[in-house]
Amino acid sequence: MPSWMYFVLALAGLLAGYCVYGAIVEKVFGPDPNRPTPACKMPDGVDYVEMSPTKVFLIQLLNIAGLGPVFGPILGALYGPIALLWVVIGCVFAGAVHDYFSGMLSVRYNGKSVPDIVGYNLGDLIKKLMRVFAVVLLILGTFLEAAAIIMIVTPLLLPVINAIGVDPVHFGIIMLTSFAVGGQTPPVGMTLFVGASIAKISIERLSIASIPYILTLVVMLVIIAFVPQLSLCLI
Repeated sequence: MPSWMYFVLALAGLLAGYCVYGAIVEKVFGPDPNRPTPACKMPDGVDYVEMSPTKVFLIQLLNIAGLGPVFGPILGALYGPIALLWVVIGCVFAGAVHDYFSGMLSVRYNGKSVPDIVGYNLGDLIKKLMRVFAVVLLILGTFLEAAAIIMIVTPLLLPVINAIGVDPVHFGIIMLTSFAVGGQTPPVGMTLFVGASIAKISIERLSIASIPYILTLVVMLVIIAFVPQLSLCLI
């Protein structure tokens, strides 16, 4: 099948997801067209500003397509046209639903963010944890090197870690082990690209050969997380 057919099928899948699954999601959430948005109820010219549908669409397009120029070429080079399957499934069942629900929740809670909404319903501690997770995901999503992530994330996480009673040394070892796993995980693991370049082999071959080591690191990470004595026995 020609490559352009994969693109056409992907577009058809996105359209079908919008028409079918989108209708199901809308029915579950039950939007009210008469409910005023926070921009209409409390405009301040800064955070709450009424905009035309065209501008709202462009902002949403930039938000959901932000990592496309990064992920697209990498996945396409590694896996070929089949990578479009990931794009369709991810957009229909994850990205689009997340953005829609986040927007509808924000409308019902006067423009608050998801961490604020979670904190309102589940307590201040969970609210802080949600904020931490959001920051970590945003930073990791830019594919920074481990050293840079440590310098940026550590000052943000330490107050929360201390507040919930986790030993900083234990958390540091968990974080470093997580970076070791991430560095070897396709499609964007830095260690994979360096290793493949040195060994003069393909990323696919090295990824398959790395599976036992990745599984070993994951098991080790779980053990370290649930048995803190292993990290703290020499302190």
